[in-house]
Amino acid sequence: MDEYIKVKGARVNNLKNVSYKIPLNKLTCIMGLSGSGKTSLAFHTLYNESKRRFLNSFPTYLKFFSDRPAAVDVDEIKPVLPVFGLPQINPVVGARSNVSDIMHLTELFQNHFYHYSEELCPLHKIEFKPYYLSNYLQTIVSADGAEVYHVLIKADDFLNSLAGQVLPTRSMKSSRARKILEFDKSHELWEVARFKQKHLSSIDEKLNDVISQNLQIYLYSIRLNKVIPVHYKKNQFYCEVAGCDEQKVPSRSALNFSPYNAIGACDECGGFGEVLSYDIAKLVDQEKSICEDGVLFLNYKRFLSQKDELIKVLKKKKISLTDPIKKLPKAFWKILYEGEDKYTGFDSYFRYLERKKYKMHVRIFIRNIQKGEACTSCAGTRLSYAANQFFIDTSGDISLAWAMGQSVQSLYTVLGDPSINLKRATNESKKSLKKILEILKAAIAIGLGHLHVLRKAKSLSAGEYQRLLLIKYLSYEGTGALFIFDEPSLGLGQKELKGILASFKKLIENKNSVILIEHNINLIKAAD
Repeated sequence: MDEYIKVKGARVNNLKNVSYKIPLNKLTCIMGLSGSGKTSLAFHTLYNESKRRFLNSFPTYLKFFSDRPAAVDVDEIKPVLPVFGLPQINPVVGARSNVSDIMHLTELFQNHFYHYSEELCPLHKIEFKPYYLSNYLQTIVSADGAEVYHVLIKADDFLNSLAGQVLPTRSMKSSRARKILEFDKSHELWEVARFKQKHLSSIDEKLNDVISQNLQIYLYSIRLNKVIPVHYKKNQFYCEVAGCDEQKVPSRSALNFSPYNAIGACDECGGFGEVLSYDIAKLVDQEKSICEDGVLFLNYKRFLSQKDELIKVLKKKKISLTDPIKKLPKAFWKILYEGEDKYTGFDSYFRYLERKKYKMHVRIFIRNIQKGEACTSCAGTRLSYAANQFFIDTSGDISLAWAMGQSVQSLYTVLGDPSINLKRATNESKKSLKKILEILKAAIAIGLGHLHVLRKAKSLSAGEYQRLLLIKYLSYEGTGALFIFDEPSLGLGQKELKGILASFKKLIENKNSVILIEHNINLIKAAD
């Protein structure tokens, strides 16, 4: 069995035919002056070549989609392990990503709530009740228990879906005939049941075959002398509290818990968490006057000709051109946005720009004059309203939307409380929750407990972002892997350093190997 990773004849960057051994299942630290070749040893040689050879072991159809490094100038690396690396340069990609995504909590919560939550009315925290056909008909039929009602369906539906049943004894020529007759095959509507109001509760069982196939039902009332279409579909559920119009999600899916698809994303912001609006501060400098070019938007070359038209309108309306814009009357703002005479107004310009968004430079221009604000519909959770209806605790307090609105520390405190009563306290649900808690605990240990899981990644400091990326590796549960970190101590205090060292030792206990490029004396001393 190998005790070392052996590298022979490395000739990358400033390495001149260097050979070295790194012990397996140990914490190894590479130290030295800047430019001495630390990164060349660890990343450009060991990481890149290990990754390339590991990916080359995949089938061709997988290698086609893999980002494989180029071959490294080295004579030998043995053994080649699955490798994970975290360099210092890790740019944030995209404005949609938040702390939850980087910590991989988004996927874990999606899976946990899909499998182990139960649906309740979000307002009254009670289970939805089945909405039977009898419940629907109760709102139509009269309180007179003696009146007979006839339930009819179309002849084609009967022949196609209920062909095995005995033909009915009554039918109706059409919905306009308003008279029930002896059965005739040529009639449009055939009777499948009849009932009195006092026996309404038995109608669900009588019409089970009709309901299960979602056939269109018609109700004929002699008293009202009309045929009433019944707009009822099976599998409807409602809150039994009077006046509550909350309804159960028609079909539960894992997609209900993800902001990255049309089913689970908020309708208002499209799963972005923010809505964009044109920023008045970027359009107008209210400390300046019109003559001082205070209307910033009209200083762009494309709209420059409209500045003179605006001044003509303002002169006509006797609105000052020399006073600061913040002192101008409401009439000015109405003209500025809606336009008048030959001045077309901001609203018209915005519509013009929206039509041109297929052009890259127009999209960039629009984004530069917009600002993002938290979506009021989802409160920044990025989730559809339906996510508010699923709870993992018996008290009905912990929903996915609630969890997404917490800080890392408060989320760990609540979910890690032994007294919490889970709705589905199975071994599988406990394992799923344990994985979430391990990630939260690792984040707190390296000083990230203050972060809210909804916080946008683009707003994080470089040190916070680097530590978030580190969490993915510190919570790794496999064995036989190699981890390479470039100065993971950056931005950490003594308490956080102890937490990160404990995580490194846990990786090593699981038969993994850890390599650090470090200047921090505490981590250097702690290395094996």
